[in-house]
Amino acid sequence: MEHHEQKNHILLVAAAANGDQSAYEALLKAYAPLLDSMSAAFAEALCDTDCRDDLRQEACIAFCRAVETFDCSQKEVQFGLYAKACIRNRLISCVRSMRKQEISLPLEELGICNAKDPLVSLVEKEDYRELSRRIESI
Repeated sequence: MEHHEQKNHILLVAAAANGDQSAYEALLKAYAPLLDSMSAAFAEALCDTDCRDDLRQEACIAFCRAVETFDCSQKEVQFGLYAKACIRNRLISCVRSMRKQEISLPLEELGICNAKDPLVSLVEKEDYRELSRRIESI
């Protein structure tokens, strides 16, 4: 990011943190690709594109919190990096929470173990285990 653009974002962050709605909307528009790509990546890792909108909303909440908590007076960390870390941490927490909810359901409620063919049931159980491993690696 160019120095001028970075400085402009810092001014927008400071204004948004002080309640300037238009500054917040300008930041949200500038960081929309980041919000979209991160929520899509986490939804893909879950193998559940249906949760993409929920994850996008969680990413927006994290972004808002990043705007509120970023220290504009420090020079070591750029806002974009700080916001990305905040969004990533929130999405990881959401995925873990979703995973815990899924694991707490009996396998029968997930549609696993209902197959008449034991081979189909075994494949479904392995798919479920693989999904759990992928989520854990996030």
